[in-house]
Amino acid sequence: MRGTARVLSSLLAGVLLCCARPQSAPVTRAAIPLATQVYAAVFAQSRDDGITGPITVESRTARFDGGFIGGARALADSALAAMSPVLIPRLVQAASAVREATTLALPAGVLVVSPEDSRRIQVRGMGGSVVFAVSPVVFSDDSSQAAVYVEHLCGGLCGSGRVIWLVRTATSRWEERADIAVWFS
Repeated sequence: MRGTARVLSSLLAGVLLCCARPQSAPVTRAAIPLATQVYAAVFAQSRDDGITGPITVESRTARFDGGFIGGARALADSALAAMSPVLIPRLVQAASAVREATTLALPAGVLVVSPEDSRRIQVRGMGGSVVFAVSPVVFSDDSSQAAVYVEHLCGGLCGSGRVIWLVRTATSRWEERADIAVWFS
């Protein structure tokens, strides 16, 4: 009986090895596009700042012309000095035209709404509900730094526009280094 059990056990193990479906590899940080990682880091920081509810992004991208640089230099001179010199020109170029947010590598679970729905959410929430408008993410030549322009739209005269500068850590996580205010209301 013992010999039969060993044979059956060996046969069963062979069948399992032969016919088992391979498991899919776990999703690693390296498999997620860099821009998606950057957006996820920006939205995570917004959660830390008290934004609740679903992350909602307007279907049109934010437009940015770089006009803040002169005024912000006094406020954020150290941040701007440490930032890769290619980021702001690249951000101005990438965000110079409005495009559909669906062309961006937004993280899973982000709700994209029309400008009309965005206004309805803002009016209904009057400061309590935030809709984001974001630009494309731009990267330094070595992809160790990133910048994105983010608008918080919260109804009426409530809102802000900011350039977020992020740096990639040794563990491939994105950390916010500077949040440079462009406008606020």
